[in-house]
Amino acid sequence: MASPKIKMLSYKIHAASSFTENYPPQKILQNRPSDASCRWSSDSNSHPQFITLKLNTVSIVHQLTFGKYEKMHVCNIRKFQIYGGLDESGMLLLCEGDLRNDSIPETFNLKTMVGGKLFPINFLKIVPTQTWGSSFNYSIWYVELSGTDDERTVLPVLYTVASFRQETAFRMCLKMFRDMGLDECFETLQKNVPAVSLEHPFLTDLYDAVVKRGAFEEAEILIDKAAQNDFLKSITAEQKAVPVWTEILPGSGASPGMRGGHQMVLDSAAQMIYLYGGWDGARDLSDFWQYDLLRKKWILISTDTEQEDGPSARSCHKMVIDSDNQTIFVIGRFLDGPARTGEPLKNDFFMYDILRKRWTQLSSDTFAEGGPKVLYDHQVALDVLKRTIYVFGGRVAQGKPPGSTAAVDNAATSGLYAYHIPTSTWRRIEPASGSPDSTALKPRMGHCIIFHPVIVLVQYDLFVYLNTRSVDR
Repeated sequence: MASPKIKMLSYKIHAASSFTENYPPQKILQNRPSDASCRWSSDSNSHPQFITLKLNTVSIVHQLTFGKYEKMHVCNIRKFQIYGGLDESGMLLLCEGDLRNDSIPETFNLKTMVGGKLFPINFLKIVPTQTWGSSFNYSIWYVELSGTDDERTVLPVLYTVASFRQETAFRMCLKMFRDMGLDECFETLQKNVPAVSLEHPFLTDLYDAVVKRGAFEEAEILIDKAAQNDFLKSITAEQKAVPVWTEILPGSGASPGMRGGHQMVLDSAAQMIYLYGGWDGARDLSDFWQYDLLRKKWILISTDTEQEDGPSARSCHKMVIDSDNQTIFVIGRFLDGPARTGEPLKNDFFMYDILRKRWTQLSSDTFAEGGPKVLYDHQVALDVLKRTIYVFGGRVAQGKPPGSTAAVDNAATSGLYAYHIPTSTWRRIEPASGSPDSTALKPRMGHCIIFHPVIVLVQYDLFVYLNTRSVDR
């Protein structure tokens, strides 16, 4: 049989929670976007406020369209819910959504299937839950319904609904008899209506084990079997995820030793973690490791990256990974007092190509190219789409003349810089501490930054959280 034709459905206003004198719910039957008075307006913004529509014929409603006023309006609905059913007491949620505050009509698809069967309705209830203006009453300007009322589609479904209601009533009786311990009544009804079972046999076995016999160990075995057979999949899918810490033990193979001031990045697609450098309590490290999350195994990529044209041993540096292009970037390092004398301090910058297993020095002195000075305890973030690395804050490693016994100055903090990977160019966005340039984003260290692209709005946000802006704090 051909699919039924979708058409506009007729309805009338059945009920409303409230309305103001000049804005009754019947106004939504007319689509007059230039008429400011052609709307339903509730008499209150207390929840729940609603309009209930009654279709002229029981139908399968596919879509609901909200018409709007020609201008933005503070009373326009921002969030709403739509319920439907054959009667007012048994409505199901068919749609939940958001409306824009503009003059363009919006159409929403309604849920048409319940339990794998088409769901006919006679009543439809619109419940606004938020307006665009704070504490204003709700307004609806126009509502149009579309679907099918073809008897060849609706009547067979009505029979299915009636059968479903009857089966549900039988199950409720079976449950009540069992809960009350009326075993004879339970068995009699089950014998006379063999086509209707109370529940899945697993649940019956579980009830018998727990309630009747108190066999809790047997119940645990039943639940384990049910989980293994994906019987509980629909239930577990609805549960909120709970993070659980799991210790990653070194195992029998080689693994990184104890350290601090190291860096790790995650390639979520490849399920790989990369670890580089750090300080073991006596010296800076230059070893480079990979951890396979699937195989639960550490792999030593390099014992000394400096011998492979990579960065020298270091700690308090930062790394960021570009998973799409399979590259890792390393910038910054801590230099103790003796390392800050002699030659002018330079901030090197490296890239590791994961596929080619090769290091490339992108810069021997980023400051000379418009980037940051030597820095540590900074933060980095990557904009994958624009292929830009952001480097913000951290301590600037200050040099001192040879033979000087003066204390090393650790007060200076770095600003915000952007590195464009395709053109290998730096751009300063916010100045470092002590700069006369005015800035809203103050330099800092001990902070966190996260890059979040909002593609739909073509908006890019860089979040900065917490800071320490002086040695004293």
